[in-house]
Amino acid sequence: MRRLISMMAVLALAGPVVADSDVVDVIIVAGQSNAVGAGNPDYLSDHMQQFVATNENVRYCYWINNVTWTSEWKELAPRGGYTFGVEMMIGHALEKAAPDRELAIMKVAYDGTSLACDWNPNDCSHPASAHLYDQLKSWMTSWRLKIENEGKTCNFAGFVWIQGESDIRGEWMAVLYESLLRQLIDGVRIHANNPDMAAAVALIKPRATGYDFGETVRGAIHQVAADDLKVTAVTCEDLPLKTDIVHFTAESQIWLGGRMADALLALDVFRTGDPPPPPPPVDTCPGDVSGDGLVGATDILLLLENWGYCP
Repeated sequence: MRRLISMMAVLALAGPVVADSDVVDVIIVAGQSNAVGAGNPDYLSDHMQQFVATNENVRYCYWINNVTWTSEWKELAPRGGYTFGVEMMIGHALEKAAPDRELAIMKVAYDGTSLACDWNPNDCSHPASAHLYDQLKSWMTSWRLKIENEGKTCNFAGFVWIQGESDIRGEWMAVLYESLLRQLIDGVRIHANNPDMAAAVALIKPRATGYDFGETVRGAIHQVAADDLKVTAVTCEDLPLKTDIVHFTAESQIWLGGRMADALLALDVFRTGDPPPPPPPVDTCPGDVSGDGLVGATDILLLLENWGYCP
């Protein structure tokens, strides 16, 4: 009984204990040209203009084609005011779905690059390799530190991968895709300290000639998704392409961004569906017994009612 009284005294002095919610959820967007994005708002219908409007509620940082466009977190907006990719709709959709969370999107993308070489987690001996896997990890670290320097926690919550046009041009690259995609996702998760990070992968489908091994790459993506409950494949087959029959139109960037956001939400990107923690052992004093996020007098009464006095 003396222990119970002492515990109540400590609670009275300390006030209610509330879980820390000062977290920034970061979505990573990476890949090649269709991840870079070249959508022009002028080509969008009036009802789609809202999806490319500057979003002050979502942070944005991006490194594209070896250019550091933002060294600090900025508000989500088209690049230079007139060019955008899937990030605009991802930010819009996730903010609507989770208005109580602080969101950020970081993008690392490079035109014309392959997973077999440029993004290869094992590095690549090719002298022209951009070593983008290391670049991605470096920017994750840099932009995470900027969040932490604000006194906040950086949570890398989701990974969006839009890449493959280069790899479906050669059989030797296509047959490596499944193994390398697994390594890429696992490596990003390890660097993010989030082994269950949700990952949405686009099933790229250019219709120009010369892209002969698309089914091999798309089959690889499907297999990775089948083997990992936190990975999903996102169709692009029906999305309109530009006249080069390779790159997405402005409208397709919006549609694909929405699909990527829906895929992340279906994977429980913010972990709202995580099971509750197991009940405490019978020989300890539980804290938040009522589950209301606070430790107070109500919990003490429930403790006595359900568990008896602490031993």
